Amino acid sequence: MSRWRIASILVFSLVGVGALGAAMLTGGGARARASRASSATRASLISRSISRTTRTFAFLARQTSNSCGLEPTALAAMPDRMRLQGSCCFPMNRAAYRGQVRGLRAYSNISAIPQDPYDVPISLAKRLLDYDQTIRLNPAGARTYARAMRMSSTKGPCCCGCWRWYAFRGLSKYLIADLAWRPAAVAAVIDLVEGCGGPTETA
Repeated sequence: MSRWRIASILVFSLVGVGALGAAMLTGGGARARASRASSATRASLISRSISRTTRTFAFLARQTSNSCGLEPTALAAMPDRMRLQGSCCFPMNRAAYRGQVRGLRAYSNISAIPQDPYDVPISLAKRLLDYDQTIRLNPAGARTYARAMRMSSTKGPCCCGCWRWYAFRGLSKYLIADLAWRPAAVAAVIDLVEGCGGPTETA
């Protein structure tokens, strides 16, 4: 093989390697830029979510349509479009509220579980109260319910005997009878929907 042919092959080889290297560097740079953009988007979404939660907390902390003395029978006269907002016993705690709302997102596919413990639609409260009246647990279900309540932070469906006690007892019955939930899962939800105010174990 002539020296000229060998030199040509070497030149073409070097050009090919250089082009491949440039392509790899370009691709790597594009991936790095995409990764940075994705990280920036996630950070922006998290920031907006925190800001929205902060504004919602500030609003709900001033509301009084939910109260410790609100009996289940009083809800029957309320229009479904209303909402029960605010805490029933103690001032709301920002860190606890944020943790509860974050935890409840995992159950967004279950319409019976409120997405905000301090902002419950009257229509949903009535539905849960109806569950409490109509669902009858069998002996095994009753044991599951009793164990779940012992595991909950309030040792019951609510810290007091207001409408929430009966509504979230109804929710617990539904989760046990219709969805076959175990005690720990029921207790976790009861802690997340706790609306008495103050710090909670979910904070």
